[in-house]
Amino acid sequence: MKVMQIRKSFFSSEALIERALPEIGDLEVAVGDTVEPFTKLGMTKVSYAVMPLPLGLHFARGKDADSFFYEGEELGGIGLHKVKAPFNGQIVQAEHSLVFKQEPRDFWLLAGVWGEVVNILDKQSVLLKTRMQCFNFAACTNASFAGELIVFPNPSELLEVQYLEKFAKDVHGKIIYFGDFVSTELLTRAGDLGAGAVLAGSARRETFVQAKKISLFLGTFGGFGHIPTPKFIFDALKDVSSRYVFVQGEKNLLKIPVPIDLPAVGNSGEAEAILRELTVGDSVLVLQKPHFGCAGKVKSVQGDKVCVILDRTSTEVEVGLPNLVALT
Repeated sequence: MKVMQIRKSFFSSEALIERALPEIGDLEVAVGDTVEPFTKLGMTKVSYAVMPLPLGLHFARGKDADSFFYEGEELGGIGLHKVKAPFNGQIVQAEHSLVFKQEPRDFWLLAGVWGEVVNILDKQSVLLKTRMQCFNFAACTNASFAGELIVFPNPSELLEVQYLEKFAKDVHGKIIYFGDFVSTELLTRAGDLGAGAVLAGSARRETFVQAKKISLFLGTFGGFGHIPTPKFIFDALKDVSSRYVFVQGEKNLLKIPVPIDLPAVGNSGEAEAILRELTVGDSVLVLQKPHFGCAGKVKSVQGDKVCVILDRTSTEVEVGLPNLVALT
């Protein structure tokens, strides 16, 4: 019996990743160097915060645009309203106004992957050849992001907000996997806390609309609605929690770096046939209610009926063709 197959994961043995400084700085590696995730590629100075200043601001006595201000010091005022520095820094001229920029601090660029330096561009960008375990999103927004992955322990939806608030001080700029489902409210809260990307098994269409509105990456492994994440994907994610990973919206991919000396796991990145012969032990995705979107393994094949043992519950269900697809 042949069924359609979809590729949820694959292995890329020669993936290319660009790592770039936010400003031109000093790079400390050369072409041919071998790197690991915490290898320092280079350093530059970066202002981490900028505060727009109101039009018509009068500088404090003895101060001008070149002056340095300490946190809490008066910058100036408009009428009786005084403006104070929220951090150490200087006033600089922006395109059409003045802004107060935080004192530049060291920014170290880390490799984030195991690999080799293959090119260096303009004292700012390093091209690395690495190895990746890749997972396809069923749906995602069209953006790219890289950051540390935080995996919640696949809690019930009632606990997701509590998990988020627990990690509230540590989610800024990180990629959060919530569980089987993420609501619009939860996604908005993650954006308020500064998360860089949100992953889940599924989400409603309005949640994707909100993600685009607040410029927050959203990727789902199951698609739209309320579909659980396949167990083999969740198991892979929890094993790499706290690792630096990459999401590429234009390619619908989550990329997880793997060490060079580890054997490849899964299929290669080469294209595969649309149909495959279904056999006992194959991983499949059920497309039949009430188990729509659940993954499992084939126990038996009898004519046009397939017996599937669901991953999450170990429940044995009978699925009729064409209400399932093979997972690779």
